[in-house]
Amino acid sequence: MKAFGLSHLVLLLVTLISCLTASPVPESPVSASAKAPQPQGPLANTATILTLATELFGIQLIGAQTNQASLERLCGNFNLTRLQASGYNTTILHQMFCQAASHTVSLDTFFREIAVLTFQYSTYIWIFQAVGAVKSDPDRLKQLCNLIDIPGSFREGQNGTLVKNTICNAAKSRALPQVQVPFFIYDGTAPGVPAELNQLPATGPKGPPPQDILNLASDLFAIQVVGSESSYEDLKSISSNGFDVTFLGYEGYNTTSIKTIFRLAAERTAYAGYGGNVPPLAEIQALTVEYSTWIWIYQAVGVVKNSHRRLQKLCELIDVAGSFNVGQNGTLVKTTICNAAKGVALPEVPLPKFNLAGLNVTAVPHA
Repeated sequence: MKAFGLSHLVLLLVTLISCLTASPVPESPVSASAKAPQPQGPLANTATILTLATELFGIQLIGAQTNQASLERLCGNFNLTRLQASGYNTTILHQMFCQAASHTVSLDTFFREIAVLTFQYSTYIWIFQAVGAVKSDPDRLKQLCNLIDIPGSFREGQNGTLVKNTICNAAKSRALPQVQVPFFIYDGTAPGVPAELNQLPATGPKGPPPQDILNLASDLFAIQVVGSESSYEDLKSISSNGFDVTFLGYEGYNTTSIKTIFRLAAERTAYAGYGGNVPPLAEIQALTVEYSTWIWIYQAVGVVKNSHRRLQKLCELIDVAGSFNVGQNGTLVKTTICNAAKGVALPEVPLPKFNLAGLNVTAVPHA
């Protein structure tokens, strides 16, 4: 990775590049009796989402590294113990870290690849959770397909074409695509590199997601970083500039929120009532579910054009148990979407407090 220069200040907000996607597969003109039986059961589950979340977190961590040496440290020295205990696929993470560290590239190429991969994998997470939230039911998927507005999806920082096509195809085939582990070989010659990353199309959204989505994505990333730290010394380090957020700022993340979350976690750990213990994994996992659920909800409202009629239909389609089965707070999803259909505004989600009991800490808004 080359040194950062003033010419790269134009990258203060990443321009997300869309992935090329195929058109929906047309229905085969065979009779219903001649069709092969469709697979039963959910098309996505918590394990599926954890794999995609692992890959997205890996992309974000790699995107936060500011030089070649930090990429190499990520490959050789990053402690994966707590992430593994939380269910992340640490084999995939280590593979991604070391593969990214094995190539020296220009910053322009680095930022562009991070943007494309973030765009692609965050979109896939939303799609898979959407399919699970409607129970993978063909009829519900068909109705969900009809609700999706491609421009609205793009405005939420997604690949709207990919969202529409994948969900519409799932309604017909009861199948979701196999998502490959992201590669960071920037000439695009590695086996498994998605074709759209080689072509880097110029079509797609013209700017970053809305600020509310960027805020929530920043919160979620910071929670995951806190969850990976195993000691007060680690948390104290990242809260006092031991974690460089410079590149995250160029990529559009809310670095003020990220640093505040690091500080809150370190303060909670230092509080005598907690004995210097880091936030327990159960708390990290609960916060991860909460903030990833809010991201899905905020984007869902935009995907259906914030139309009361469409939101009411989405409310009716959502199955609470199905939503829980793909790593969401299903009750929160159902309640919030149904309230939005009635005209209730989405709430302002504060920063996580890490159960700072005894400190009388009030909710901290986004900067």
